[in-house]
Amino acid sequence: MPYAGTVATPRLLPMPTSHRAPRRSAHLLRILAIVLAVVLVIAAAAYVGLGLLTGSGDESVGSSSATGPASPSASPSARTSPSPTRGPTTEPGTKKTKKATKRARKRTAPALTKAPASPPHAISIGRAIANAPFGNALSPTSGRLIPDAVDELQRLGDRGIPGSPGTDTVVLVGASSTSGRGALDGIDAVKRGESIVLETQDAKLTYRVTSTEDVAASSVLSLPAVTAKRTDRLVIDCAHYDNSQRTGADRVLVAKLVKAQPFRP
Repeated sequence: MPYAGTVATPRLLPMPTSHRAPRRSAHLLRILAIVLAVVLVIAAAAYVGLGLLTGSGDESVGSSSATGPASPSASPSARTSPSPTRGPTTEPGTKKTKKATKRARKRTAPALTKAPASPPHAISIGRAIANAPFGNALSPTSGRLIPDAVDELQRLGDRGIPGSPGTDTVVLVGASSTSGRGALDGIDAVKRGESIVLETQDAKLTYRVTSTEDVAASSVLSLPAVTAKRTDRLVIDCAHYDNSQRTGADRVLVAKLVKAQPFRP
């Protein structure tokens, strides 16, 4: 029992605590932490990727500035500005330049001295053949050039006669022989650039060999060098013989007239 004159104070009982509230708050904190970590990882990755992209652009700019100013071809003004025009005669390798060069050579080349056209009577070819004699004019037989004798040359009768200016391409026919009696023995040793001196009764004509080739006997008359009409061209067809048998391909020389010396009367 309480004493008289005192006031009884009520006793406060402790509030009952719940275990669910702390567990729920801890769970929410963990979720927030995970979300924050994911956001930070994504932000870091985006920052690194952006840095790589901007860094490569900075490097390209830095390298171009370090090595000097940009080349004219890379600048917008260079791309838009028209290229300087060149004259047709100054640009190498063009058809116009080649034609102009040929015309200039023709203008600067000395004119050949005029010499009467007359049948040849002797020929010297390079260092291999000297003073080979001539026989009568020749006509094709069954589409081939067949010399009448191995020890003489013959002129194709329906073509040009040597002279300056000539009347047409001069075509001569001869032979080499294993017997050693051929008028053109040693012709295989004649090279491009060597001289051919052709004598007529009126002049001495000098030609320069421009090409040599082996051609089948049946194809000689169809060669472009033979079919074309050129006043300054000489073609020599040499048939090879082993005794009386024609062997192998013919040797064909093509030459250009470079000098004419008429004989004084």
